[in-house]
Amino acid sequence: MRANQQSKNHQLRKKAQANLTIIIDMPDPKTAKTIRDSIRPETEAGKGFRSKTTATTRGNKLQIGITASDLVALRAASNSFLHFVSVGLKGVSAVAPFYRGGPKRASRRRVP
Repeated sequence: MRANQQSKNHQLRKKAQANLTIIIDMPDPKTAKTIRDSIRPETEAGKGFRSKTTATTRGNKLQIGITASDLVALRAASNSFLHFVSVGLKGVSAVAPFYRGGPKRASRRRVP
């Protein structure tokens, strides 16, 4: 293969990207925004990362967009972000009753 042909093949490989959009229905818009805000710091990739991720909401839908340099990076990023969302939802579910006026601990009365 000539040097010119090798250069063209390298440029094609470099420009090739893999894209994925994940849309997740959340219980309500507030939960969608809470999860979006919790994963947003992870979307700020530095130099050397092979993928770029965005997180947005529209109503009760959380949308995660991933653009990666290759399929392996796309799979790794999507697995990570789906795990982040799962953990975030478990956290929200754990504290939600306390914000909705749900079960509370019995308070101890102090005896004078």
